[in-house]
Amino acid sequence: STPIKSILAQMRKEVAVVLSRRMDLLVVESRSTSTEENAEEFAPIARERGWKIAALVTSSYHMKRALSVFRSYAGGEIRIL
Repeated sequence: STPIKSILAQMRKEVAVVLSRRMDLLVVESRSTSTEENAEEFAPIARERGWKIAALVTSSYHMKRALSVFRSYAGGEIRIL
């Protein structure tokens, strides 16, 4: 395992622990059939909750495109990591 993989595995573990205690910090949107629909559903939820930062979780293969789409829907109001 490379150092990067080890760091990412630890981060995933820490995020899972936090989210298991704070479900209000998690949005799982399952009605969408595309990344764009998912981002469109997510943005108003994040705004309602007053979020300024959100961590996007998806596969590494899909991350670059997903970040672009989510950032577009966030409109600069919500920082997507």
